[in-house]
Amino acid sequence: MIKEILSLVNLSHILNFINPFLNQQHLEYIKASINKFLLCCDIKAGFIKYTCTKCGHFHTIPITCKSRLCPSCGFKYSATWTQKMINDILNIPHRHILFTIPEELRAFFCYDRTLLSKLAKAVNEVMKYQFHNMHKKIARKFKVPKSSPNYFTNSGIVHYGLITVIHTFGRD
Repeated sequence: MIKEILSLVNLSHILNFINPFLNQQHLEYIKASINKFLLCCDIKAGFIKYTCTKCGHFHTIPITCKSRLCPSCGFKYSATWTQKMINDILNIPHRHILFTIPEELRAFFCYDRTLLSKLAKAVNEVMKYQFHNMHKKIARKFKVPKSSPNYFTNSGIVHYGLITVIHTFGRD
């Protein structure tokens, strides 16, 4: 379905529509990403051929685009990343917080992609500030003795952690 929408005929209309909003570098990146996606798993774009040494039967596997825009490749990347996070992170209670960019500001982020990392750093600073200030207030209220089994969970030893994921178009 998406390949039909982004077919070469529609691609020129899409690019003509977004052209005034982007500089040439962004436009070339978008064209390259869309072309990679359109050629994903296409035998004409490349393939790997495996041949059985005993019977001679061969199997052809098309090469994928590995583009974030591609629903198939983007999903595989997302699933791999999620599994890595599950393996690396402690199994403890956590919060999932979603930050969205107001529609009026999205053009700035589209034009200057470096703003996304600056936004992630700003969110981290705000969350860290809030966490430490809230934690100090709780620590003043509830003094936990070292002999308590809750010492490691309710004391100044608790550390703040944050994983920031920038979710842009094409990522699952």
